[in-house]
Order: sequence, then structure tokens, then C-alpha cells
Amino acid sequence: MYHTYSTDAIVLESKAMGDSSRLLWLFTKDFGLILADVKSARGHLSKLRPSIQTYSYGLFTLVRGKRGWKVINVIGKGNHYYELRSTRSDAIEALARTSHVMRKLIGLDDVVHEDVFSLLSQGIEQMKCSNATESCVIESVMVCRMLGRLGYMTHEGLPQLLVSPYLNFSEELLAAAVPMRAALNRRINASLKQTGLL
Repeated sequence: MYHTYSTDAIVLESKAMGDSSRLLWLFTKDFGLILADVKSARGHLSKLRPSIQTYSYGLFTLVRGKRGWKVINVIGKGNHYYELRSTRSDAIEALARTSHVMRKLIGLDDVVHEDVFSLLSQGIEQMKCSNATESCVIESVMVCRMLGRLGYMTHEGLPQLLVSPYLNFSEELLAAAVPMRAALNRRINASLKQTGLL
């Protein structure tokens, strides 16, 4: 009998697999980025269906078998796409770009990145109560911090307020980051280009 694991997670992408299953790219708090199967997930009556769409988040119960991870239950907490779509297309685009970067740079079943998970969660929540300009700044700061934590970017010469992964997205931070956003994006793009993965 397989051991079960429970962890907070965000669905970075959900794809149909066959007629009755889905394949999830789950960014988890406790296991990093994993691929997980969900059997019989496409049926109309599937209790898991609302919680396994792209950008859903919640508490996922998983087992790890010989062929990889499988989702056996989800306590859904929400879906970032549906929470943003009515008024915040800019934030949805920022979320999509950030998710794409994370899928490319974080290896499957890699080391745990709890701090990066917290950064992503905090950044998305802050976008929900920010305007379009602030969302762009939050995206830049969030990706900059993530790249630093993953070892793809140095933070030399950047203010600690912007790059520390342990600081929340405060009004002070946003005010300081607005005039530096273009410079941050240049550093980010240069770092991403050096990886050769994007």
C-alpha cells in the first residue's frame, strides 16, 4: 500500500490525457514541481474537476507509485484565473508568463523550493488587489526574486528591499520598484537568455 502525502499546491498547467484522465504540472510547497496524473477527471460528475484546472490552488493529497505521482483528493481553495478574469487581464498575462518561466527553470521532482512557492503565492495574492501598473511591478520583483533563489541571477547592485525573498509586497516596496522596473526587466531577460532554456 502506498503512502499518501498532503501538500499545498498550484496547478501551473492541466492537460487532458486520453479520454478520462488529466496530467497536472503541480508546483507544490513540499515537493517542488511534479507531474501528477488524475484518473477519471474529465467526467461531468468528477468531484475533483473544479480543483484541477489550470491555476487552481488548494491542498492536494497524492500517492507516489512506480509510474509517478497520482492525485487522489483535493481540497480546493480557489482558482486564480477565475478570481482575476473579470477585471484583471493584465494580471492573468503576468501569471501565465511567470508560470511558463517556472516550468522551464524548475526541474521535475527537483529540490523543494518552499520559499519560491511562498513568493509565487504572495505575488499572485498581491496582484488581486493591485492596479495594472502595480501588477507589472509585482511580476518583475517576483521573477527577479525567484531567479535569485534558483541560482539563475545575481542580485548584486540591487536594493535589498526588492530582492529579499522574505519581504512582503508592501507599498514601500512597490513605490521603490516602479522607477527600477525597466532595469529589473533587463537583468531578468539577460539571465533568462543565459539559461538557454527559454
